[in-house]
Amino acid sequence: MKRNNTWWQKYRHAKNHRSRLSMEMVLRRSFAQVLQDYVQHCSLVGLKQACERDIPIRHRVFWIILTALTYGAVIYMLMNIWKATLSNPLIVTMDSSTYPIAEIDFPAVALCNINRISMKAVKKGAAEIYQNKKKKHPNATLNDFEWYMLQAGRLLDYSYNETLRLRLLKFATQNAEASHKIIEGMERLAPSCEEMLLRCSWNGQEVNCSHIFTTRRTILGHCCAFNYVLQYNSMGRPDKSKNVIANVMRQKQAGMHRGLIVVLDPLLEDYAYPLRNVEGFDIFLFDPTHFADPSGGRVLQRLSEPNEVTVLELRSVKQIATAEVRKYPLSTRKCLFHDEVPEHFGNMYSYSACIARCRIKTIRSLCKCTPYFLPAGNNGETVCSLMDLWCLNKYREKLLYFYPFNSNAKIGLEMERLDSLNCPECLPDCELTKHSTKSSVFPFRDRGLGDQPVLPDIAKGLNVTESSNLAMVYIYQPTNDGVLDRLDVVSYWYEILSNIGGFAGILVGFSIISVVEIIYYFVVRFIQVLCSNWKLYH
Repeated sequence: MKRNNTWWQKYRHAKNHRSRLSMEMVLRRSFAQVLQDYVQHCSLVGLKQACERDIPIRHRVFWIILTALTYGAVIYMLMNIWKATLSNPLIVTMDSSTYPIAEIDFPAVALCNINRISMKAVKKGAAEIYQNKKKKHPNATLNDFEWYMLQAGRLLDYSYNETLRLRLLKFATQNAEASHKIIEGMERLAPSCEEMLLRCSWNGQEVNCSHIFTTRRTILGHCCAFNYVLQYNSMGRPDKSKNVIANVMRQKQAGMHRGLIVVLDPLLEDYAYPLRNVEGFDIFLFDPTHFADPSGGRVLQRLSEPNEVTVLELRSVKQIATAEVRKYPLSTRKCLFHDEVPEHFGNMYSYSACIARCRIKTIRSLCKCTPYFLPAGNNGETVCSLMDLWCLNKYREKLLYFYPFNSNAKIGLEMERLDSLNCPECLPDCELTKHSTKSSVFPFRDRGLGDQPVLPDIAKGLNVTESSNLAMVYIYQPTNDGVLDRLDVVSYWYEILSNIGGFAGILVGFSIISVVEIIYYFVVRFIQVLCSNWKLYH
């Protein structure tokens, strides 16, 4: 006969019996236990008091409100630091205002006569072509060939009309033969640097102008260039040895007579194709490794007129960037280092080179040729000739303007998108040298106190008369000190951590001990409680 269990046996069996719980329930119960332990023993101010059940309700409400305000202030501060660090993480600060000018590259200088076609070169070239081509063009006269050579200036300003096209058809055969030699032909037609540059001085020493000046291509065609070391064929050729053709020069000592001094003859009697209604020279100041194009950025353009001395005092700023800047993505820092696009520019990326490449690609896609003055390599590309003027003229406006960088607006910019260059891949330089100038002008022949004109020392010995129309240019660093700027992050990680720790420590007592407590309770302690509960409920 089976005996029934007594009441106390049934009670103890019910008390000791625990149903099996799912893994989710075990995790929840374990987390709740750990959270309760953490609140009771943590070092953060307010949590224990706000969760204490044995204190009067009014005290508990007070601690809840105070805790919510302090922790809200900490969260607000963290959000501001996070936003400031990510939205504007970089800053340019002055590192030194006494940086020696001997460590700053002197700007490249391009002297471009306003007249782009020499009349003497036109007559000489036309006579040679006339003798060689009169059998192929029996109806063409010497004046026709002179007219044709004068039209070469249109390759700079892209001027064109239908009447011009009909006259050019007479020289279509001759033009096709000379298309691949257009660069050399335009150099011969440009005013001669040997005739324009009369006297030169650099770093306090009078030198032969041909030793420091060379004929180079700029946005205005062939000009007389000083300290211009860019190799034209460097576009798309990542070979460091072929990117530059010389070492960059620097002014060693400050002073008006220690910089670059040039005496110029504008050759007014040789004018044939002036680009503007003015006489004299366009002066371009730019980075020695950039292309002389004002649209490429950091190119200063000044004017020197006949019978005047133009004085340009330089103010130079060199900007360097820290290694920490490289860690940010392009979308954040919005600039590129020189070695970041090696497939196209080798170790010589610049905003100027990128704009020039973008302009070349656009013209090639539209007109299937490249203007002779742009810095493209001579690797079989078709050079634009007079027969391509109709296309260059058609897109002249498009080649002058740039579509706004990183513009999200689509409505209202439909025409700008079509009639401008779009170069989103071109970002500014992270490291650069920029120059500004203070200009002054005074007469070339100073009468002084007497009737005889007083000439600058470098111009003495020249045959200077009232009709000489000479010009003179001074370009120099007036002081021995430049400015060094540094592109750096606003705050390093340890500075951000210090700001957070200081502010949070004052309000809620947050410190490194708080981090240790969180790791202990929610990692080590949580695993211990989880294992214990798993054994208990399974």
